[in-house]
Amino acid sequence: MNVLIKNRSKAALFIFVILAMATVLATGCGEKIAGLPEGTRTPSGEAFDKVGIGALAIASSETSKVYVGTLGKGFFYSTNNGTTWAAAKTGLPNAVVISIAVDPKVSTIVYAGTQGQGLFNSADGGATWTALNIGLEQAIIYGIAIDPEKPYILYVATSNGKIYKSRNSGKTWTATKIGFKNAVTTIVIDPSTPTTLYAGGWDEGIVRSTNGGTVWKKINVGLANLNVRAIVLDPITPKNICVATFGGGVYRSTDGGAKWAAINTGINSRYMQVLVINPATPSMLYTGTNGDGMFATTDSGKTWKQINQGLTDKNVTALVINPEAATVLYAGTCVYGTGDVFRSTDGGATWVGK
Repeated sequence: MNVLIKNRSKAALFIFVILAMATVLATGCGEKIAGLPEGTRTPSGEAFDKVGIGALAIASSETSKVYVGTLGKGFFYSTNNGTTWAAAKTGLPNAVVISIAVDPKVSTIVYAGTQGQGLFNSADGGATWTALNIGLEQAIIYGIAIDPEKPYILYVATSNGKIYKSRNSGKTWTATKIGFKNAVTTIVIDPSTPTTLYAGGWDEGIVRSTNGGTVWKKINVGLANLNVRAIVLDPITPKNICVATFGGGVYRSTDGGAKWAAINTGINSRYMQVLVINPATPSMLYTGTNGDGMFATTDSGKTWKQINQGLTDKNVTALVINPEAATVLYAGTCVYGTGDVFRSTDGGATWVGK
């Protein structure tokens, strides 16, 4: 997480940056299979293979630039649609990068959430990084959400069961207790009403806040599986929400989360890890699984079809859609620490490893 008509462009852009950005739990690498093709290297000569992918994002106004967070070799970026990659480690060590978010108004401002090293910020498109951890407890940063109207307001979802909020672009943080005992795995903002937020957790289900994170309420009616991995909102009708769960497949709500129903017809796996929505055509969604590859729907989840042609790694841990051309997707994989970045230019029908 695309170019919509004027009254929808802001929502679509925000959905691309925050909702289409997928994250992976640190233990989400499945059976071992091959990684990048032999000889794939960054321009600096550093190996980009033999490492799992934790997060993906695309610069909103420079869509040829793709950001990749790896599970142990830090942060990489491409300026040519993934043809070649460069390491971006000045100030950011060989971290396990679990989440990435790009400022919706200034595409060179990037945030990276890590495992155990906190949150980092880059003001130059990933070239250099600064830690932003004042007030943050040591934890895994599973999700990052940026207010689309006031980008200095940030939220992060963490493994310690808390959501932290910053009102000054991450310089300082305050915990907002949501009542979770387990990890908060994802957080998203309603682009039409940025004070409304949704968050999901491991064995916790979903909570909603309508006042910028001050008060949270559980909204799990009909949600039979509470292991939430991803949440996406329809950018045109934000009350239409879909959720990916680990063990229960995909659920949908048409009333802002008041009640949920499973939408798994055609999906032979229930272990979902990532979920994204096509912001220009919200009836189209894509989900990545633990071991069964990718599935797509064109009818808001009524039916799904497996789309694995060329996707040699079936454990999909990250997924993003190009905001300018929604038929272009990138999928990241991780299998026992080895992974790849795959690209599709035909809406997921075929995939090519990078």
